Amino acid sequence: ADAGKVYISVDVDVVNKGKQNLPCDEIGKMIADYNNGYRYSGFVVVKDDTTGFTYANITSIDPLETQGIKWLIECPEEVGESSNPLHIELSINGEKLIHTIR
Repeated sequence: ADAGKVYISVDVDVVNKGKQNLPCDEIGKMIADYNNGYRYSGFVVVKDDTTGFTYANITSIDPLETQGIKWLIECPEEVGESSNPLHIELSINGEKLIHTIR
């Protein structure tokens, strides 16, 4: 991350249960909520056996296949250093999952 910034990194394996290719940049949204109101949006990078990682906008998951992805959320350094409340919200297919980090 740039000076004064940190990343929250969330690794996920995604299984495409659909019958068409699933574009990796359309899987869902992830947001970090820090200290009850400071919100930061994440972006997806895709795990690639050859290069390590690749862009989500050029990668899709074939039907019934599994693909490792990583959501990265860039935040101010304070988010990583403080003990204030932090949770992440993952929205996929109209469902919202909330995970409390602290």
